[in-house]
Amino acid sequence: MIPVIFNISKRLAFKKRNAKKFQQSDFLHKEIFLNHLDRLSMILQDMPSITLIDVPEYFLDLPEAKAFFQLKKTMHITNIQRDNEILPQHIQKQNAIIALLTCHCINDLVGYLIQINNALQSDGVFVGSFIGEKTLGILKKSFTNAELEITNACHNRFFPTIDIRDLGGLLQRAKFALPVADSENYRIHYQDLKTMINDIKATGESNYLENASKPLNRKTYQKALENLHNLVPNHIFDIDMITITGRKPSDAQQKPLKAGSAQISLTKILK
Repeated sequence: MIPVIFNISKRLAFKKRNAKKFQQSDFLHKEIFLNHLDRLSMILQDMPSITLIDVPEYFLDLPEAKAFFQLKKTMHITNIQRDNEILPQHIQKQNAIIALLTCHCINDLVGYLIQINNALQSDGVFVGSFIGEKTLGILKKSFTNAELEITNACHNRFFPTIDIRDLGGLLQRAKFALPVADSENYRIHYQDLKTMINDIKATGESNYLENASKPLNRKTYQKALENLHNLVPNHIFDIDMITITGRKPSDAQQKPLKAGSAQISLTKILK
């Protein structure tokens, strides 16, 4: 049985509650989305049908997005906001699927990747992104230490993360060909700590763990912010973003040679 770590209903409630504020804090989502389009633009094939998962609707009006869809001769764009872990059945034979900053909060990640693979047509491309394990490490440390100091206890308030080294294997388990996982670090400077906390809330990334603890009391919260300021007085924070890509298997794709089929001995080459 797949353990339930994330409460999807709570996640949707947070997003709905902060929907009007999202556009003021969308800079990272926008940057990652354009990064995904850039990756897909380097693939030399048309993409008439594309599905977007958790991409804000107004992102489709960005000049870069319009140029990309024109370049790839995209005629059918399906944009869905993920409200569960079941991909809609009408998503079929897609040339590309983009999942924007949503992979880090899926309970059955392999199962969802399998659904995406099944929804692609032969040689179709998947690009997905999520928050990496090194993201806001100092923030986690500050809040944990404050809670230990004030209450002599520590509760789970941050999402579990996956090691990037495991992601290639997960993509292979989902039957993707040419799996790739890479990370990129973003350094963000905030004028004050309150703005950073507000950005987290505005993007709906508050604590929606299934067994989430009660919010911190005011005293512990203030202590956490004090710890954070002492550790990062310049308010520059690292955000670790992981991107995974894979393709639906196709006979046209390059495949490794069978063992023992080489015509030249590696030993001779190295001499």
